[in-house]
Amino acid sequence: MLDRTEYLILKDKIYNTNITDILRVCRNITIPMNIASSAIILHTKYIYISGEQPDGLIYTPAFVMLACKLNDYHIKLGKIVDESQKYYLGKQDFEVQKILIEEIQEVELNLCVLFQFDFNIPEFYIYFYKRYFHMENKIYNTALVLLNDSFYLPLNIFYTRKIILKAVIILAEFIHEKIESLESSICGEDKEDLKYIIDEIVTLYVQ
Repeated sequence: MLDRTEYLILKDKIYNTNITDILRVCRNITIPMNIASSAIILHTKYIYISGEQPDGLIYTPAFVMLACKLNDYHIKLGKIVDESQKYYLGKQDFEVQKILIEEIQEVELNLCVLFQFDFNIPEFYIYFYKRYFHMENKIYNTALVLLNDSFYLPLNIFYTRKIILKAVIILAEFIHEKIESLESSICGEDKEDLKYIIDEIVTLYVQ
């Protein structure tokens, strides 16, 4: 079972930062959720390593651009910066854009150094589809929503992709009454961690 002290400390640090910003910027320029999730993981990892709160205007496009590169998704930085300006400043400014692009490119390099060029970010969505595509449609869709929402928590920093996906599947099956109780489905060596992850995801909906 994982010592949850570090998890709770990081959870408290990211709670007041707006991960929604990353999601909205990505959505507004039709960047897929798997790329957005990578950007959120980079955001969370940045706070975990540096202990600092990133400036959204600069760091949101930096995280998104880096996530696009890591996932071989081609998009111009200028497009991300344009949307970031509209989102954070309420307007676009060509002169400001040029300055921002230079700053963001520098931040990208600094992130690479901070992460020591270790970008081993788990791909949740392709694995999720390959592993669970055969599931009943309503359970699959609910599990996908739960997975999307789980990125509001720093679970991915401390737990494996496999156990997080297992947790969202069990929770989705419980929601649709495919299992009688959560307790009966939570078993194995990772039982305590699995229960904790499920409880954490549930807190997103009851607060």
